[in-house]
Amino acid sequence: MKNEEKNTAEKVYGFGEVMLMLEGMNDGIKVVSEQYGDVVRRLDQIQDDITDIKHDLKRKVSYDEFAKLENRTIKLEKLVFSKLA
Repeated sequence: MKNEEKNTAEKVYGFGEVMLMLEGMNDGIKVVSEQYGDVVRRLDQIQDDITDIKHDLKRKVSYDEFAKLENRTIKLEKLVFSKLA
């Protein structure tokens, strides 16, 4: 019976103990916020890199388009050379 009473009793913390716990929590929050800031900076950098890559990919010509342009150029060259000759 006495053991049960000891287990259910709540511990009362003093002012100094509460202040120490709060300081520890504040330090932990500070570390997490610094890590969050680093993560946000990295994500912003990655997003900029992805935007650059996406823009570069839009400017490139596919193989099919290149083949079509090559065929048109060959036809135009033949036409021009036949008119010159």
